[in-house]
Amino acid sequence: MRGLPKLKVNFEYEKKQKAKAVKIPKAHVYNLSKVRKIVVGLLIILVLYFAYVLVLANSVAIKNRELRHNITNLTTRLDKASAGTTSYNPIVGQYLANFVTAYYTFDKTKSDAWLDKVTPYFAKNVTLSSSTNTENMKLLQAKLNGIFTVDSIKTAQYNLTIDNDGKQNAIIVNVPYTQDNDKLTVIGCS
Repeated sequence: MRGLPKLKVNFEYEKKQKAKAVKIPKAHVYNLSKVRKIVVGLLIILVLYFAYVLVLANSVAIKNRELRHNITNLTTRLDKASAGTTSYNPIVGQYLANFVTAYYTFDKTKSDAWLDKVTPYFAKNVTLSSSTNTENMKLLQAKLNGIFTVDSIKTAQYNLTIDNDGKQNAIIVNVPYTQDNDKLTVIGCS
């Protein structure tokens, strides 16, 4: 084989290195049925919790309604129990007797003096004028019927006999008043 040219083949080759695989972090994969079970479970827990809160709120509302009803009944019973009782107190009796005497004894010629005499009995927000009374009158008799408490306002009821220019009239008047220890104030007169 002589005539054949020699072939030189270069068998050198570069070794290829294997490319290292890029590590991708594994994603958490959830099973769809598992997720549904968790969501349904949370919804059931929330519904049960709200139902429990609703039952508690309803029971509190019922208790409040019952308490308000009891308070109203007790207040009514207390007003009825204290109505008509005179529970005579000398300070109250004397004060109201002086007021009734001063208020229902009126002379047209001395209206300013009457106003000065009656004004201290009334509360500061009650205003009177000298034209309140237009006829001469004189208190002949006053009898206390009782002291009533209605809506926490004490009211003394009197039977009065008044002389109006020679005519005797019998009237019933209510005198609402407030009391703070030994201090009394008339808050109106009817």
